[in-house]
Amino acid sequence: MLLNSIFELDISIGTRADVAKLLESLRVEDIGKIVEAANRKLTDKIVLNLNLEKLQYVKGASWNNNRACLPGTRTSLIDKVISWARDKAARSDTAEIFLLSGVAGSGKTSIAHSIAQRCFEEKLLLSSFFFHQETAGLDVPDGFIPTLARDLGRVNPSIAGDIAFAIENDPALALAHSMSHQFQKLIVEPLRLHPVDMPLLIVIDALDEGFNKDFLTILCEDVLHLPPMIRIFVTSRPDDDIMRYLSPESPHIHRHRLDIHDPSNRNDILIYIRHLLHGIAVRLKLGESWPTDDVIEELATKSEGLFIWASTVINYIEKSFSPEDTLSSILSESTTDLAPGKKMDRLYENILGRCNWDDTGFVKGYNLLMGTIMALRIPLSISAIKSLHTASDARLIDRIMDSTLGSLLPTSSDVSRPLQVLHLSFREFVTTRADPPFFVDQKSHSQRLALSCLQVLNGTLDDDIPGTGSDECFTVPIVSSDHISEEARYACRFWTEHVLDVRSPSKELQSSLAVFLGEGIIRWMEDIILLGRYQKWIPVWEWMKKNLSVAPDDIDFEDKISDTIHCTSDDLYETGRLEEALESIHEAVELRRALFARDPDRFRLDLSSSLSVLTLRLADSGQHADALKICREALTLCRDLVQQNPDSKSFNLNLAEVLTNLCVRLSFEDDTEEASASIQEGLHLYYKFADSSLDDKDIPAQLLNNLSLRLSNLGRPEDALQAIQQSVELYRQYYSVYHPYSKPRLAMSLNNFSNCLSSIGENLKALEVIHESVSLYRQAVKNDPVGLTSELVMSLNNLSLCLLGVNDYDQASVAITEASDLLRRQAERHPAMYNLIFAKVLNNESNVSSALDRQGNALTLVQEAVKLYREYPCIPPVYRRDFAMALRTLSGCLSNAGQHRDAVNPLLEAIRLNEKDNENRGQRSFLSKLELAKSLDNLSSAYANVHQQDEASHAAQRAVALYRELDIESNRPQLGSTLYNVSRLHGWASGSI
Repeated sequence: MLLNSIFELDISIGTRADVAKLLESLRVEDIGKIVEAANRKLTDKIVLNLNLEKLQYVKGASWNNNRACLPGTRTSLIDKVISWARDKAARSDTAEIFLLSGVAGSGKTSIAHSIAQRCFEEKLLLSSFFFHQETAGLDVPDGFIPTLARDLGRVNPSIAGDIAFAIENDPALALAHSMSHQFQKLIVEPLRLHPVDMPLLIVIDALDEGFNKDFLTILCEDVLHLPPMIRIFVTSRPDDDIMRYLSPESPHIHRHRLDIHDPSNRNDILIYIRHLLHGIAVRLKLGESWPTDDVIEELATKSEGLFIWASTVINYIEKSFSPEDTLSSILSESTTDLAPGKKMDRLYENILGRCNWDDTGFVKGYNLLMGTIMALRIPLSISAIKSLHTASDARLIDRIMDSTLGSLLPTSSDVSRPLQVLHLSFREFVTTRADPPFFVDQKSHSQRLALSCLQVLNGTLDDDIPGTGSDECFTVPIVSSDHISEEARYACRFWTEHVLDVRSPSKELQSSLAVFLGEGIIRWMEDIILLGRYQKWIPVWEWMKKNLSVAPDDIDFEDKISDTIHCTSDDLYETGRLEEALESIHEAVELRRALFARDPDRFRLDLSSSLSVLTLRLADSGQHADALKICREALTLCRDLVQQNPDSKSFNLNLAEVLTNLCVRLSFEDDTEEASASIQEGLHLYYKFADSSLDDKDIPAQLLNNLSLRLSNLGRPEDALQAIQQSVELYRQYYSVYHPYSKPRLAMSLNNFSNCLSSIGENLKALEVIHESVSLYRQAVKNDPVGLTSELVMSLNNLSLCLLGVNDYDQASVAITEASDLLRRQAERHPAMYNLIFAKVLNNESNVSSALDRQGNALTLVQEAVKLYREYPCIPPVYRRDFAMALRTLSGCLSNAGQHRDAVNPLLEAIRLNEKDNENRGQRSFLSKLELAKSLDNLSSAYANVHQQDEASHAAQRAVALYRELDIESNRPQLGSTLYNVSRLHGWASGSI
C-alpha cells in the first residue's frame, strides 16, 4: 500500500534499493504523511472520474471509420477542411465554424467521418457528434455538450478537474436544462482558464436532423467565447433556420456548398461504384468481367452525383435474385434531369415496385413493419417491434426483413439494435409523396400502436416490478429502468401520444383501456416518472371522455387520479424537479376543480389543499401575482368550510394556516395593512381553537414571525421585537419535540429575530442569534437542498450584515462570498426563482468589498446586481426597495471610482422607484419613505460633488423633511448629518464658505 501511494505521488524511484534507502531516511510520521497525501490524491482522482462519468456519452454519436469515404475520393474537399482545421494562425480572436451544406444523399456524413478520422490520427480531434433523426438521443442536441465536455476533459487534467468541480457543485449541469448555461460552465469557462495552444476540431454532422433554436444560438453566439484554436466543422442540409443562424455575415462562420454536379464529385462516384460492384462480383462469383467499365460509367452518370442513390442501388442489386438483370433494369430506367429528391423517389418506386404486391401476406407484412417504423416516436429494435405484435404478425415481419424490401433497411445480426430506414429521404417518400400501395399513413399506424402499447402495459405493469407497487401515496420509484423491457419502456412513454391520434376507438382498444384504467394506471404513473419526465394526464383524459362509447364517469376513480397527481407534485419537488412539480400540481388543481363542480361539499377541502400547494410552486418560480390570486381562491374555500363547520378545530386551524400563506404572498405586493389583518385573524383563530399541546405551536409561531415582519415595515421596531421573541419561544418548544421538522422554521424565526435586534442597535446580540440561525440552516439544508438553500443564503447574507455592524469585515466577506457562491448556481438554473434574491446578495457583497477597500470588485458586483434587477420582467413591490438600495450602492461605487457625474443617474432612478411606491401605498410605505430619504440624502452629496449646489440643497431639504416625518430614534444620526449638509450648502450658496 505504501509503495502504491508513493507511486501515485509520481516519485521516481529506480530500484528496490532506492526504496529501502528512502524508507530508512523517513520517520514514521513522514511515511504517514506520504501515505495520507497519496491516498488523498488517489481519492481526488476517483471523485474526479465519478463526476465526469455523470456526463453521459450518447451511444452512436462518435465517428466510425467504416463509414468514412472510400480512399481516393473527396480528397480535395477533405484536404481543404483539414488544412483549415490545423492552421495555427488565428484568423480571429474567437473559434471558427466551417459549414458544409448539401442536398440529401450527397455524401456529407461520409465526409464528416473521414475528417474526424484524419483529425483523430493527427491528434487534432476534440470531439465528434453525428446526429441521426431516426436514433433516440441523436435526434436532439441534449447530449452534445455532455459528450463534448467528456472529450474536453481528456485534453489536460486541469480542464478535467474544472469540469468535475463544476458538476460536483451543480449536479444538474449533467442534464440539459439550459444548454447555454451548460455550455458556459462545462466548455467555455474551463477553456478560458486553461487556453489551448494547438488547433482542436469539433465535428458535428447532420445538424438538420437534431437541432433546436437553443443549439443554433450556441453556434451563432456562445461559440464566440471559445478560444481561436477551437474549430468546428458542421454538415447539414440547407435548412432555412440553419442558414439564417449560421450566416456568412458572421466573421467566424465559413460556408461551403457541396456541388453534386462538380466533375470531381462525379469522378468520386465512379470510383465508389466500381469498388462496390467489384465486391459484389467477388462475393457472388459473377466473374471478373462483370460489370464492364461502360456499365459502371453509365451507372455513375445516372447517379448524378448522389451517393445515397448509388449506395441504395448497389445494396438493392446485391440482395436481388439476379444482380445482372437488376442492374440492366436500373440502367434502362430514365431518371436523368430529375431534381435530387425526385431522383430518389423514382429509385424507391423502382425497388418497391419489384415486390410481390399480389401476395396479401406481403402487403400485410409491409404495412406492419413499415407502418410501425414510421409511426414509432423513437426507433426500436426488431425484437421489440415484434413484441408489440402477435406471434403470427411477428413471423410476417421476419419474412419481410428477409425479402427485397430489406435492401431499404440496414441489416444487423444484433436483434437489439434499433431498426431504422436506410436514409431519411425514404421516410419522407413513403409517408408524404408515395402513392398506394407504397404509401404509409403514419396516423393510422399510430392508432394501431395505441392498442399494442396498452396490451403490453396490461401484461407488464404489476407489483412485481422492484421499487413500484406501494399501496401508500405515490412516491418516485428508485427501480432501475433495466427491470422494464424495451417494449414496455416504449409503451410507458408513448401510449398517450398514440391514443391521442385515434379518432374512432375500436371495441378492442376500449376494452384494453378499461383494463388499464382499472389495474395499471397508478403503476404507469410511477414508471413514467422513472423513465422520463412527467406526462400530462388531462389531454388523454379529455380524449377518453369525448371518444369512448362508455366514457369513464366514476367520481372515485377521478378522485384517486387527482390525489396521485397531487402527491406526484410533492415528490417531484422534493427531488429537485421543480418545473415538473409545477406542471403536475396545475393538473391536480384542474382535476379537483372539475370534481368540486360536481360535488362541492366532498371536494372543497381537497381543492383547497391543491391550491395551497400550487401557491407555493408558483411563488417558487417567481410568479408572485399568480400565487397571490391562487392563495385567495384557497382562502375562499377555507372560509366556506369554516362557515359550514364553525366549531371544527381542523378547519379553523387550516384557515389560520392559509391566512399565514396569504400574509407571505401579500408581502411581495408590500400590502402591509391586509397582511397585518390576516395575521391578526389567524392568531385569533389559533388562540380560540388550539389546545395546550405542542402539535399546534407551528401555526402561531409562523403568524407571529410574519406579524413581526409587518411591524418592522410599519416602523415599529420595539413591537416587532416583542412579536418575534414570542415566535422564537414557540418554535423552541416545538423544536424540543419535533426536532428535524422544525429546524428550518426555528432558523427562519431566529433570522428575523437578529434583524429586529440590529434595528435597535443590539449588534452583538444580533450576531449571536444569526450565528445560531446559520448553524440550524446548515444542518437542515443537508436533508432539503432544493427548498432550503436560498434560506441558508439569506441567513448568511444577514450574518454578513451583522459582522459589518461590529466592523469584522474579513468574516463578513467570508459569509457573503459563501452566500453568493451558493446562490449563483441556483440562479443560473432557475433565474425566475432566484435572480432577485441573488441581486440582493450581490449588493451586500459589493458593500463588503467597499468596506475592505476593494473598490473595483465592489463596482463589478453591484453592476451585476443592478443588471439582474433591470432584466427582471416585473419586479414585485417588495423587491423595489432592494433595487433602489442597489442603485444607491452603484452610485456610491461610481463616486469612489471618481465617476461623480455618472453617480447621479442611479440615484435619480432610485428616487423614481421610491416615489412611485409612495404614491401607490401612501401611509403604508414607511420603509419606502426611509429608502427615499436615504436616496435624496445621497443625491445631495452626489450633486455637491459635481458643484450643482442648488440641486444638492433641494435634495437635502427633502431628505430632512422625510426624516422628521418618520421620526424614529435610529434615524436621528442621519437627520443630524443631513441638517449639517443643508447648512453647509446654504453657506456655499451665500458665499460664506
